[in-house]
Amino acid sequence: KAVALVEPKVEFFLNKIWPGKVSVVLLVWPDTMLAKNVYAADGTVALRQPRHPVIAEIFEQFPYPIVGTSANVSGQPSSGVFSDVMTQWQGSALKPDEAVDYGTLSASLPSTIVKPVGYKLLLVREGAVDFKQLTQLWSECLA
Repeated sequence: KAVALVEPKVEFFLNKIWPGKVSVVLLVWPDTMLAKNVYAADGTVALRQPRHPVIAEIFEQFPYPIVGTSANVSGQPSSGVFSDVMTQWQGSALKPDEAVDYGTLSASLPSTIVKPVGYKLLLVREGAVDFKQLTQLWSECLA
């Protein structure tokens, strides 16, 4: 709520899916605290609350929005090996300020990205959570 417009039906939906592997595209507040290169030109941002215990602890200790990216550079293969990911960032104009080496991670699908538009839920990217399951949850939030 601090960075994006969250309607009551969307908040109800977020409470059902988070923490988890679902990113939700929402409109940022006009006076958002986010840097302009964090959100899209159309004024939207994809938000997610991961389930990982280390990330949960960081969220607990740091009560402000945290900007993060997938570990891999966009368009590059994903990897669970820290050194592989850091190698990808070497040639990039933008680099993360911090990175956490949590050891070798098991392979997993990326988050599913959805966008609520009015009373519809649009699929932006298929991922770890089945879109049919998400549309069912979305329908329950509208009831």
